[in-house]
Amino acid sequence: MVSNSLTVSIIREKGENEFLMNVRASSLLTAVVVAIPLVIAACSSAPSPPPVTPETPEIAITPTDMWFGLLQRTPIPYATPLPPAQATILDGTYAKLDPRPGRRPLERRGPPYPPEGGIWLLHLDKGIFRVFHEISGWRTMGSFTVSGYQIKFFNDPHCTRVVGTYTWKLEEGKLVLEVVEDKCFLDLRAASFTNLPWIPHNPQTDVMTADSSSPTLAAVETWTRPADGMVMVYVPPGEFEMGSGDNEVDYALQLCNEYYDNCEQKWFEAEQPVHTVVLGGFWIDQTEVTNAQFAQCVAAGACDQPARSGSFTRDSYYGNSAYDNYPVIYVSWSQALEYCTWAGARLPTEAEWEYAARGPEGRRFPWGDEFDGKRLSHCDANCEFDWADEAIDDGYADTAPVGSYPAGASWCGALDMAGNVWEWVQDLYGDYSPGRQVNPTGPSSSAWRVLRGGSWPHVPHALRGAYRDWSRPDDQSNVFGFRCARGPQ
Repeated sequence: MVSNSLTVSIIREKGENEFLMNVRASSLLTAVVVAIPLVIAACSSAPSPPPVTPETPEIAITPTDMWFGLLQRTPIPYATPLPPAQATILDGTYAKLDPRPGRRPLERRGPPYPPEGGIWLLHLDKGIFRVFHEISGWRTMGSFTVSGYQIKFFNDPHCTRVVGTYTWKLEEGKLVLEVVEDKCFLDLRAASFTNLPWIPHNPQTDVMTADSSSPTLAAVETWTRPADGMVMVYVPPGEFEMGSGDNEVDYALQLCNEYYDNCEQKWFEAEQPVHTVVLGGFWIDQTEVTNAQFAQCVAAGACDQPARSGSFTRDSYYGNSAYDNYPVIYVSWSQALEYCTWAGARLPTEAEWEYAARGPEGRRFPWGDEFDGKRLSHCDANCEFDWADEAIDDGYADTAPVGSYPAGASWCGALDMAGNVWEWVQDLYGDYSPGRQVNPTGPSSSAWRVLRGGSWPHVPHALRGAYRDWSRPDDQSNVFGFRCARGPQ
C-alpha cells in the first residue's frame, strides 16, 4: 500500500551551520532537500531523513538580515513601504505537497506561481516572505504583515502594486489561508497559497501547533505605539479564575522542592484565595520594554537613566548598541510608570497582567500547564547558581533579547510573560479579596508594589503565571523590568 502522507522534518547536521529539510512523499513523488542557514533552532526530536539521491537539488535561503538590502537594491520599484523588521506570530517555514505534477511556466520569465502541482515551501520571517516551488526554486521574495486573523502579502517583484489580503486559521495544527482579495498574476498566487493547508515544521511555529500544552491560540491583533515603536497585542474582554487553589499551592511547593531545600508553603499562599475576575478589553506590550526604547524616553527628558549601565554578567549593557533589543533593567516602579506615561500608556494592573499570561483557561505557564525550559529565559546551563537546569542551554548567561522565545507566547500573543525579567505592575501589594471582582486595581495602601513573571535566575515554581512577588517601589535591580498597557481605545 502506497502512503500519500507528507512528512516534513528538520535536522541539524553536527558541526555544520545549516539545516536540512526533507520533504518525503509517496514513492511516486520526488524528494526535495533544502539547506537552510541557521536562523532557527533545530528540532531535536525530528526523525532521521531517508538517503538523498545524487540528483536532489539543494536551495539556500537568504538570511533575513540580507533580505531588506536585497529588496532595496532591486531595480523594481515598490509601491508599499517595507514593514518594520519585527517578529510575527506566524514566523516560520511551512510546506505542502500538491500530488499533481508541478508544471513549468510557459515562459522563462513567466509567473513564479505555477497553476498546479508539486512541492511548495513558504518562509515567513520578520515581515519578509519567500516562496519556493520545486520547478522554479526560490523565485519570489516580498513583504507581509499580520494583524489579527489577517495576513497581507505585498512588494512581490512579480506584481509590485498588488496587495494580497488573506485570512489565516489553524485546523489540526495546519495553517490554512483563505483569500479575501489577490489579483496577482490573475489569481494564480491566491490559488497557489490556498489550494492546500500549510504544515508548520520548525520550532518557531510551535506556538501554532495544536498539542496538549498549547490548547488554544487567540487571534492576535497588534498595534504599533507611535512614541517608541512597541508592538502591543490586544487582550479581549473576559473573565478568569485569578490566583491559586490549594492543589496548585501544593504543586508549586513540590516544584520548589525539586530545586531548593528550604521551600515553605507560605511562599505561595499570597496567590490565595482563588477568585473570579472580570476584565474589559485592553492592550499590552508584546514584549518587555527594551534598552533602546527606554533610551528614547531618556533622550526626550521624560525618564531618568537606569541606576546602573551593566547587567549581572555584563559590564556594559544599557547604552551598548549590542544590547539595544534586551530588556531594560535597574528601573524602579516610578521609572516604569514615567516611561509608560511618556509612551502614551500605563502600567498593567496585576489582574490584567495575569489574564494576559494565563488566559481564560487559567494556564499554569503562558504556553500551557507543563513546564518547558526551551520556551523562556530561566536559570539554565549558563546560570551560575546551584539550582541551574543543566539540560537546557539557550546561550544567555542572564537576560535574553526580547521575543527570543516565540514558542512561549501566551494565548493572546504576549511574549516573555515568564522569565527574562520581573515586571512591575500598577498595583500595590496586598492580600487578595475573595468574591467576584470587575476590573480590580488592588489595595488602596501598602508600602510595596507587585512584580510578576519571574526572571532569568529563577526556576519553574516562580515562573508560573499565578506567582506573586513584591518590592519597595524605589528598588532597582538587575532582574527588574516592565511592560506597558493601555485601554481598548
